[in-house]
Amino acid sequence: MPTTTITTLPVIPEPLVLDGIVYQSDLCIWLKKSPVTLWRWVKSGYLPQPAKLGQYHVWPASQIAEWARERGLLLTSGMRHTCK
Repeated sequence: MPTTTITTLPVIPEPLVLDGIVYQSDLCIWLKKSPVTLWRWVKSGYLPQPAKLGQYHVWPASQIAEWARERGLLLTSGMRHTCK
C-alpha cells in the first residue's frame, strides 16, 4: 500500500463574524437628530450610506461605532456625549 504525504495544509476558512445593526430610528435617538437631518448627512457624505433591510434603513453597528469614534462621539444608552 503506498503512503501519501501531505505537503500543504488545508485552508481554514475565516471565522464568520456577525455584526449588529443600527436602525434609523435608534440612530435618530442617539444623535438627537431628525430623520431628515440623517438623510441630509447621508446625501452629503457625512454619514455612511445605509442598507435596506425590508422596510427599514440600517447601518452595520461597527460602521456607526467607527463613524462616531472619528467624530469624538460616544453613543450609549440613547444619549449623545461629546468626548473631550
